[in-house]
Amino acid sequence: MGVLPCFYRRGEVKVKILHVYNASSFSARLLEHTDFGGRSVPIPDEYFTVNMAVYSHYSDERNRYKLPKMIC
Repeated sequence: MGVLPCFYRRGEVKVKILHVYNASSFSARLLEHTDFGGRSVPIPDEYFTVNMAVYSHYSDERNRYKLPKMIC
C-alpha cells in the first residue's frame, strides 16, 4: 500500500473528531500540521464552505424532495 504524497509523516497534526464509530475507529478532519521546526501549516477549510453551501441550498423547501416508498 503506497503512502499519499501529501500525507504528513513527521511533526504533529491537529484534528477535529467528527464521529466515533467504536473504540478503535473514528473519522476526523485535519485542521493543522506543525512540522518539527515548529512551523504551523494550516490546512484549507473547504469543509466549512461546502457545508454552508449545502445548508443554504436545502434551507429552501423547494430544493427538498421525498423519494417514493418502495416495497420490495
